[in-house]
Amino acid sequence: MSYHIDTIPIWDAVRSGSECPLCTLARSVESGMIELYLGGSVMEPATRIAVNDRGFCTRHLRMLWDSEQKLPLALMLDTRMDTLLEKLRPLLQAASDEAARKKPARKLTAASKLLSAVEKECAGCVVCERSGAIMERYTETVASMLSGDADFRKSFAGCRGFCQPHFAALLRELLKPALLRDPRPLIAMLCDLQREALSRLHEETHFFTTKFNYRNADKPWGTAKDAPQRALQKLRGYEAGAPEDAQNDPDSLR
Repeated sequence: MSYHIDTIPIWDAVRSGSECPLCTLARSVESGMIELYLGGSVMEPATRIAVNDRGFCTRHLRMLWDSEQKLPLALMLDTRMDTLLEKLRPLLQAASDEAARKKPARKLTAASKLLSAVEKECAGCVVCERSGAIMERYTETVASMLSGDADFRKSFAGCRGFCQPHFAALLRELLKPALLRDPRPLIAMLCDLQREALSRLHEETHFFTTKFNYRNADKPWGTAKDAPQRALQKLRGYEAGAPEDAQNDPDSLR
């Protein structure tokens, strides 16, 4: 049984009972990244340079804003906006001048350059990049543990499957030629696990729908009470899940 600092979070996630152990890891990694960017690292030059250059996506900006640390976020937004203006100001001016010319241009070259620059700026997110790299390593480690640790395979076989994106990521990892001479046994185990997990959750979600028929009002909820929320996660990953306060309140999902 291989316990060390790199694998303990994986063992904990597999045993957590969640609909996707990799989602459990991703949530932990993402929360850690948010704390990092609102902590002392906000004054580190390397951090500020990265944030100024690439910024944050909408999701992670919302998570940063929802924290109580408004000053660190404001400091990062201040210099990010300054960097963004420095990049875009000449492009904005060029596109404006081009569009204002009396003689129409066949091609609005300056506007096209501006569009490319803005799209590039919108696509960046330092939290996505760093957490994504960490999750790639976690996925590689899970595949490696599956191939070399019988105890881990036993625990793995008892988990509740994976969300579809993480199932695909793990399957892709098992298919890499350099990992295993014969990946078929592990792929079969993974596919059986996922099929059972999807079937189980489908049954729970279907039962949830029947509870809204007055004939079934007195039937116990069993495991179906939060089935829609877990189905959202199973289909698209934990980011698609319903708010936590809806987990035990079916009426909020009507």
